[in-house]
Parts: sequence; C-alpha cells; structure tokens
Amino acid sequence: HGLINSADLSPRIFQYLAELAVYPEVCDQLVDQVQGFVLSLKKSMGASDYKAEFPFLSKTEEGVVVSGIVDLLASTERGYVIIDHKSDEVANMSVFNRHVKQLAAYAQYLKLDKPVVGIGINWVRTGKIQLLCTE
Repeated sequence: HGLINSADLSPRIFQYLAELAVYPEVCDQLVDQVQGFVLSLKKSMGASDYKAEFPFLSKTEEGVVVSGIVDLLASTERGYVIIDHKSDEVANMSVFNRHVKQLAAYAQYLKLDKPVVGIGINWVRTGKIQLLCTE
C-alpha cells in the first residue's frame, strides 16, 4: 500500500522490502506493476489524485464508532472511488460480493468534500480492478 504514495518507487521498495536488494529484476517488476496501476486509475476512472491508506473515524446514528483504513481513495471529477486491495485466490462476482459490505460501510461513513461515486477491488493476483458505481 505504501508504495503507491509517490513516484519515486525503487528506493522505497528497497526500504520496505530490503531482502529484494538481491533481486533487482523483481524490484523492476514491482515498479512496473505499481506504475501500471496508477496509470490505470488515471485512464479508466479519470482519477486526478489518490491517497493510499486513508484513515477515517466516524460515528453511526446509533452512536457506534466506525473506524478503518481505506486502501486507496481515488479522486475523480464526479467524486471519490474507494479501492480495496485483495489477494484472494479466486476473483469472481461471488468473492467480490463478500467484500462489498466492507466497502459500502466505508462509503457510508467517510465524511468527504465530494460524494463516493464508486467502490471497487484491485485483485492484486490478476492486476484487474472490479468496480461498482454507487451513484
């Protein structure tokens, strides 16, 4: 998650995963994958900005405290898209639906300057993003 926060990836990959220093080709693959993901956000969603590991704290109408960390909050012209990174072995609609409740709670309780217009999962094993529009 922390690798997405800025463009200077290679030094940070070695900072987070020092054992990769002996495998520079793996580092290059990770850089390519993260850069491809960020480019995909911009092209497919029109994301102009994004925040990784975005913490939030809120309260339900019943007074129950809700807290969490959104893996990725992408800002678009129409609003925000919440993306959660998942590494499930199978990435299909049934598995997606199991995670929707968590993403819907994030969308409901985040207090932002624009509406949440979509929720989705970045299936890290396949490199695919599966989205559900909320507006």
